[in-house]
Amino acid sequence: MVVSLVLIWRTLNGPSPFVVGSAEANVFAMQLFLIGLSTPILLLGSAIEETRHAETVTRDREARISVAAASSSVGLWQYEIATGAFWATDYCRKLFDLPADLPASRVKLCMGHRPSTPDGLPCIGPASGCADVIHAFGHGHVGLTAGATTGRLAADLASGKVPGIDLLPYSAGRF
Repeated sequence: MVVSLVLIWRTLNGPSPFVVGSAEANVFAMQLFLIGLSTPILLLGSAIEETRHAETVTRDREARISVAAASSSVGLWQYEIATGAFWATDYCRKLFDLPADLPASRVKLCMGHRPSTPDGLPCIGPASGCADVIHAFGHGHVGLTAGATTGRLAADLASGKVPGIDLLPYSAGRF
């Protein structure tokens, strides 16, 4: 880009690089100028096209997530602490009775402690005082990821089936 700017400036101010002498030398100077100008312009065009493509892909993915959230009756929201920006799907706004023009300054962020255990492992298994109560808690930050597996293990316990893994390391009695 700097080379292009220097070549353009040199052309507009001072002796022209295209008037060197003979016709062949002038054509050669013009070709060098065009080659020097074309590379940064091609790179700039490529960067612009890549940015447009990334924006299109992002918009497409956001639309897919919104459709998935709407079809599964899940309210999605995002609050950026640094900027105070707030975004929510239409379903989330309906679910919590939030107006469409809710200013970000009215959004308050409340965060609590994650349901984690001291050793980081969840508690899964029957309660010691009542076999009809099944513990399935303490997943911390992986609750959404581990929820399906824990649900399957709890369902096996509730239906009297033997779980697929040894639940002793996950017993609440370890505390």
